[in-house]
Amino acid sequence: MKSIFHFIFLFAFFSSFSLFSRAATYTIQVSDFQFTQDFDTIQVGDTVKWVWINGVHTTTSNGIPPGAQQWNVELNQFNTSFTYVVKGGGTYNYISVPDAPLMGGSFVVTNPVGITNVTLLVTNLNIIRNPIRYKIDYSFAPLLAFAGALS
Repeated sequence: MKSIFHFIFLFAFFSSFSLFSRAATYTIQVSDFQFTQDFDTIQVGDTVKWVWINGVHTTTSNGIPPGAQQWNVELNQFNTSFTYVVKGGGTYNYISVPDAPLMGGSFVVTNPVGITNVTLLVTNLNIIRNPIRYKIDYSFAPLLAFAGALS
């Protein structure tokens, strides 16, 4: 019975991390030599989706934070969308290469609750089933490190 309570505790512990923030998807429409977006600021973990309306354009990173994944994707009738999950804070600038410098945009990415960097390390996670006693033993050593301060 004790192991059931331990399992419930572990499940609740790891599930609680998903309650802090829910990722959202933000759409940028690509048409007639312009990017149209109704947002300026998003959070780390959110998704940006470029959706082709007409023309032949690209969405190409053009000045993004250090360590962020660059992109260069053509958008046309055959490739009608591109999604990008933001993994770091900072300003993200993008352009359409065939239409540069007239066609471009940007958005700012912030960290949830103003924390600059969150790392959850679980070391030595061991789950061992004992088939004779119908028991599951577990052990782990969590480390939660915050770099930066709350705003």
